[in-house]
Amino acid sequence: MSYSIQDFTLTNGCPSRLLIVSPDNVPTNAVIQFVYGFGEHIEMFEEFGRFFAENGFAFVVHDQQGHGLRAKENHTQGIVSTYQDFLDDITLVRKKIDADFQNLPIILFGFSMGGNIVLNYLLTYPDAPYIKTVAQSPWLRLAKPQPKLADFLAAAIGKLTPKPTLNAKLDFEKIMHDPKSVAVLRADNIYHMRMGLRLYTEVRKHGEFALAHAAQIHVPLLLLQGDDDAIVSPQATYEFANLAGTNVQLVKIADGYHALHVDTDAEMVRDKIVHFVDGK
Repeated sequence: MSYSIQDFTLTNGCPSRLLIVSPDNVPTNAVIQFVYGFGEHIEMFEEFGRFFAENGFAFVVHDQQGHGLRAKENHTQGIVSTYQDFLDDITLVRKKIDADFQNLPIILFGFSMGGNIVLNYLLTYPDAPYIKTVAQSPWLRLAKPQPKLADFLAAAIGKLTPKPTLNAKLDFEKIMHDPKSVAVLRADNIYHMRMGLRLYTEVRKHGEFALAHAAQIHVPLLLLQGDDDAIVSPQATYEFANLAGTNVQLVKIADGYHALHVDTDAEMVRDKIVHFVDGK
C-alpha cells in the first residue's frame, strides 16, 4: 500500500500535515476523509488507515487546528480562532482529495469532537458531495456536563480571545479498555489535553445545534456509540438518532468505551463500518 505524510496549509495559513494511506494493487472503492477528536494527531491513525487500505479504501486525515505536531511546535495546542475554521479545513482537504483521487466517491468520517464537526458540516453544507457519513462516539454532549457557571465563564473569556486554555483532564482509562493501549496514549508526546475556552464553548454550542437539527441531515449516516462511554454522552447520541430520519443507522456497542475502533470489540466495529461504507 501507499503511505505518506505531507505538509498542508489550512485556513488562514495554519500549518498542518496530512496522512494519506491507499491500496496499491486493489482498486480503490472510495476515499475515507477522517476527522479526529480532541487532542489527537494524524500518527494515531496510521494503523486505522492501513486497515481501510487493506479493504480497498483510501484514507486521508489532517491535523486539525490546535492539534498535531505543528501545533505543538508553535505552542498553539487547543487554540482555534473560530469553529468555522474546522469546517473550512474539511473543504480544503476534500479539494486535495478530489485532485489526488479523481472521480472517486468520498465518505466523511468523524470521531468524538470530529463527529461533532462532521455533523455540523453536513448541516452547514447539505449539498456537500459526500456519499455517506460515519460518526463514532460524537461529542454532542459530555458524559459529565460542566457546571453552568463554568460554561458561562468559559464563553465570556473565550469571546475575548481564543488563547486561554485549561487541562481537560480526560480519564485515559475511560478511552479504551486495554491497559497497554492506555499506556501508549499516556506516553504519546504529541497527544495533548489543552482545551481552549473558545474551542470548548464552540464545540458545546454546535453539539446542541446538531441535536436540534438532526432531522435535516439526509446523507446516509452510521452512528456508532458505546453504552459505557464516559467521555461523551451516549444518551445524546441516542437522542440524535431518535430525532434523525430513516437515513440514520445507530449501532450500540454494549460495554463499549469511547475509542470503539481500538476498544474490546474493535473487530466487530470495524466490520460494521466496512459493511456500511462498502454498501453491504
